[in-house]
Amino acid sequence: TQVNYHLERGIVGVEEIGEGAPFNVIGMTRALLEEMGSKTQIIAGSIRSADDAKKSGLTGAHIATVQPKFFREMLEHWKTEEVITQFLGDFKPLLQE
Repeated sequence: TQVNYHLERGIVGVEEIGEGAPFNVIGMTRALLEEMGSKTQIIAGSIRSADDAKKSGLTGAHIATVQPKFFREMLEHWKTEEVITQFLGDFKPLLQE
């Protein structure tokens, strides 16, 4: 059974991650816990990439244990880099005046 975990809350449904993905377990568990009214939180472990951490959160994990080697990659985003480059380019002429 696929779980479409509350898209109105901004959390991606597990079917968008891929059929049979281990992240289905997180989504299904989160949905079950919410139906029961449980305050239990889900901790995702054995994270092997920044993408695994992202998918864990998107499918409903409250916490992900992540190795420090993935921190920088988790903070990087191509759009952020693009905007910083544009801002610095726009600001540079002001410094030369």
